[in-house]
Amino acid sequence: MVNRTEASSPTSRVYPSGPRLTKAPDGEAAAPVDVVSLDAAPTEAAVARTVPAPRAATAPVAAAPTPDDSLGEMLDLVATRAPGNARVEALSRRMPSLPSEVRPAVGDALMDLLTGPDPQFETGLTTLARSVDWARRFKNEARDAVQQGGYSALAARAAEEADKPADDDPKARLVALKSSPHMLRFSDRVLSNPAQVREAVSLLDKFAAGHENPGKGSKSLGGQVRYMRGDTGVRVFYVLHDGEQRIIGLSNKSDEQATIDAVRQQYR
Repeated sequence: MVNRTEASSPTSRVYPSGPRLTKAPDGEAAAPVDVVSLDAAPTEAAVARTVPAPRAATAPVAAAPTPDDSLGEMLDLVATRAPGNARVEALSRRMPSLPSEVRPAVGDALMDLLTGPDPQFETGLTTLARSVDWARRFKNEARDAVQQGGYSALAARAAEEADKPADDDPKARLVALKSSPHMLRFSDRVLSNPAQVREAVSLLDKFAAGHENPGKGSKSLGGQVRYMRGDTGVRVFYVLHDGEQRIIGLSNKSDEQATIDAVRQQYR
């Protein structure tokens, strides 16, 4: 007699590893299915499918050189050609404040300095120093010049500014405006900044020539009251009266809001 308790309580159940026939519809052959032991150890192939492959290490990406890097390298080479030159030292200080649109033109000029003959080196360096100084103070005008004619146009505009007659004193023109009966607020800080003095007069001359939005453009304070903004931070406030421009305020950027308040108080 068979002990039913022992037969129905095996320590492990093992299924045949050979093919087994699955149930099929009448008249069709049964398909074999592989059946393996539940207790069998996993094969190497099965383990390989479950373990993720290690990720390949990626090399760090080097930072791309910037235009400032190439300008700095060329300027270093210029410095080796003129050790201790004050113009080269001034250029190195002023390069970072150049508009990005002007940098390629300055790079061309630096390359000409490096490859040009010795007799032209000092003249070219003087022209470049003057051009860079003008471009960083009058950014919008420098962008326009470079767009129209590259470095040659930039150098010509800078030379034109430098060659203005000495008797055309822009500071004296602003001081005369200070005593105008229309003046509401005048910042003496502008008079102590030569770049702002020159740009204030330049804004006035351009407006008189028909350019209604010189510099960085004009802003309205309501009605006929507006003010012109320069790259150096100078602000020229005016009101149009019967088509005539009357200057009513002059300030730099730090005094801008106080001047706006004074103008609005008068023309509200």
